This record gives sequence, C-alpha cells and structure tokens, in this order.
Amino acid sequence: MNVKAEELINKIKEEQKSQREEHLISLGLVDKSRKHTKRVYIDKYASGAKLDSSKNQYYFESEEYAAIEVTDEEYREILKHFPLPDNKNTDKTETRWANIINRVANILIPINLVIGIVMWFILDDSYITRKMALIPMFAAIAYCVLFYPLIIGFSKIVAVAEKRLKE
Repeated sequence: MNVKAEELINKIKEEQKSQREEHLISLGLVDKSRKHTKRVYIDKYASGAKLDSSKNQYYFESEEYAAIEVTDEEYREILKHFPLPDNKNTDKTETRWANIINRVANILIPINLVIGIVMWFILDDSYITRKMALIPMFAAIAYCVLFYPLIIGFSKIVAVAEKRLKE
C-alpha cells in the first residue's frame, strides 16, 4: 500500500476513535478508574499556566476520565439511540430570501444617515430647511431603533419557513 494512503487511513481511524471517545464521554459513559491528563494550549500566559518548550506555548493540564471500552457492535447500538450531534450551526446558515432581507436592512441604515447629514449641510441656513433636514436623520434613528430589529426578526421567520418548506 502507498505510504500516503496508509497515513491518511491511520489519520482517519484516529479521528474516528477520538470522536467515538468524546461521544461516549458526552453521554456519561466514563470509566472512573482510568484518568488521563489532557493539555489545553493557550495563546498568552495566564496564572498557573505551564510552558511547553517544544511547542513554545503555554498550557493547562486537566484530568479527565477515559471513556468506557465498547465493542463496535455495542457502539453501533448506542448510535441508534444516541446519534452523534450535528456540528453544523443552523443559526449561521441563511436562506435566499432571509439573506436578501438582511442585506436590504443593512444597506438602508447608512443611506438614511448619509441623506440626513447631506441635507443638514447642503441646505440653506434658514430655520425651516434645517428643521426639514432633521426628518431623514430622525427617520434613520427610528429605523435603527424600531424597524431594524423587526426586519431582522422577520428575516429569521422567513428563514425558518423556507427551511420547513424544503423539508
């Protein structure tokens, strides 16, 4: 077998093994008689951190229980009842129409503010025109405070509705 293919297969097996152990630990299937120390690396020094001279990084040591040992058949049975959690963050994924509504809302705020500021400086110095120039600025503030949260909430409702229609 090719060396690179063998390395890839070993890497995949190690990832599956660690994922399996994390899943079992998350279900509370731990062997309290077996503990192992895990290093959590951090970017900057913090109180109580130790320095790993080989990686030149600070770390904390945490003791964790090891997962119980189960056979492949037992683990398949566990997966039937407790499937692996989905790592996808559904809040970040937006549908087409929700994305359009969000973009329109984000574009209208600066446009309203720019129109108000331009009208404030360009119009004559008369009291009435200055007062009229404040209307777009107050509209922009009202939009930011009142309507923007409503539009974003509406876009979330649209996203949920589109996802349900796809299912």
